[in-house]
Amino acid sequence: MQGAFETGVYPNRFAAFGHGEAQVRQRLDEVFQQMFYGPEDVRLYHPAGEDMGYLEDTGNHDVRTEGMSYGMMFCVQLNRRAEFDRLWRWALTHMYMTEGENAGYFAWSCRPDGQKNAWGPAPDGEEYFAMALFFAAHRWGNGAGHTGYLAGQSAYYLLKAAAWEQRCAGAAHKDWVALAGAVIARLNAAKNSDGEYPFILSEETGAGLEYDALGSAWCLAAAALYAQLTGNRSGLAEMERTEAHYYNAFIARAECYGGPLDTDKAVDSEGVLAYIRAVRRLHALTGRTVYLDHLQDALGYEFSFKFCYNTPIQTPPLGRVGWSSCGGSITSTANPHIHPMSSTVLDEISYLLARRPSAYLAARFRDTLAWSCQNHNTFDGEYDYGRTGWMSERFCYGQGLLVQRYPNGSPASTWFALMPWACASILEGLTGLCWGEP
Repeated sequence: MQGAFETGVYPNRFAAFGHGEAQVRQRLDEVFQQMFYGPEDVRLYHPAGEDMGYLEDTGNHDVRTEGMSYGMMFCVQLNRRAEFDRLWRWALTHMYMTEGENAGYFAWSCRPDGQKNAWGPAPDGEEYFAMALFFAAHRWGNGAGHTGYLAGQSAYYLLKAAAWEQRCAGAAHKDWVALAGAVIARLNAAKNSDGEYPFILSEETGAGLEYDALGSAWCLAAAALYAQLTGNRSGLAEMERTEAHYYNAFIARAECYGGPLDTDKAVDSEGVLAYIRAVRRLHALTGRTVYLDHLQDALGYEFSFKFCYNTPIQTPPLGRVGWSSCGGSITSTANPHIHPMSSTVLDEISYLLARRPSAYLAARFRDTLAWSCQNHNTFDGEYDYGRTGWMSERFCYGQGLLVQRYPNGSPASTWFALMPWACASILEGLTGLCWGEP
């Protein structure tokens, strides 16, 4: 006998006892309204701020993972996404544990103000959190929403474009700056209690749905650049708190993950590029030596992905054109080829070199600069595809990475595709040196 999942037919037990569909729906709605929005002495749900809420255990006057996860199950089955997101954000903000032997689990009991009563998990709460999230992914989509990585990155580059336009063309784009400021304000409101920006935000409410990712440091980079361009330093103390969290949780541990979504939080070199920009801007704002220390540490981590020697590959086109891996950085443990995003921080390397001269740092700068200048077609078809100026994103320094093939079936050492973002990464690094420090 097939179950409901296979047949798509879910039996209504109330209907089996003679209750009509409309009657059942009405009663469910009444119960939901009573639990979530009834009188204060009746309801279990209590809002917390604009975008969070919790369910109280009335017998113990605390908040427990079993109640929060059961509530999320209730919400997803009744298609109440706003309430689901608020409960999940409260759980992530206050119950999720990032340190100790139970890191990665949820504290089974918290006070209504969010302080933890215990530092251990309860299996039923953990299991129903997982079940509710599986149901939510099926009903509303898996990962649907905004990402801190892209939202922060977009705001950062909008501000950087405004700065370039002002410096190079004398054109003021106050509307660009205002738009970026509005995005940053919304991202600031979604930070958790550690000061970390969200990895995933709800598309409907803007609430943070998932954290624990360095890629969201793009939001901090945008906030710092906004303060630098506008002179508005009212949020500086909070930015410094956020930077300390990112440094201690990721950089100091050399555990940097959570860049773009396609890496699924694999260890990578992309999230750290956002942090490098942020800490450079914070030093420009404050002059504090600690930010040069942190910039040096973050660049050191990025350099651990970078080749300081050539690994000659014989497979064309890279083996034929004399391409060198020296100066290129592996993107992540999930995508272990070389791509050009690390070239975007040439300006930040230059910034540190001007303040802390170092033969090692200068050598890595020259490696990155030389690598960046070799990847475009200097004539049509130089890399066996495309026109002059075209550039791919995937460069394979070893035989084990080959996935692209020529029409005759033989392997190729690069993707035959024009990647505008890859071209832009190189150009950002090179042109940054031309217009100097803002």
